[in-house]
Amino acid sequence: EMRNGGSMIKLTEIRGLKYPDEFITRYFFKKQFHKRCGRVLELGCGNGNNLMLFYQHKWDVVGIDINEEALADAEHNFRGIDQKGSRWMLLPLDLAQGLSNRLFGPFDVILMPSVLYYIPRSAMIACLAQVFNLLSTDTTVVTGNDKVYQKWQ
Repeated sequence: EMRNGGSMIKLTEIRGLKYPDEFITRYFFKKQFHKRCGRVLELGCGNGNNLMLFYQHKWDVVGIDINEEALADAEHNFRGIDQKGSRWMLLPLDLAQGLSNRLFGPFDVILMPSVLYYIPRSAMIACLAQVFNLLSTDTTVVTGNDKVYQKWQ
């Protein structure tokens, strides 16, 4: 179920990391994602610090993480932002067990920074095959602090 945020949260009330990764921030503005809306999925979203950048620019965001405490922090943070027109969803999933059948593509951006090496190789290959089914012809996939791929790559 996609949700809308609540009132505006203070910076001191944000749980966990306060800002998105530097590379994500630079790439977001370089590609002018702030000038359009879309859908973004992050595998290993933690407290939602990367997704919050997209959410505050009216993107629909979906976050997946195995750590339920981090997801609770993400939920707290998203509930604290009153963002009309954007929706968010957080799913507690172990990527080694595969993606949820509750995920429907396509996504415009998929973030996988520093997450795939935490799961066994066979599970990683299966996960990437599932991610491939969530892509559009123009999806951007971010796999690390300096790796960005278009679907054709």
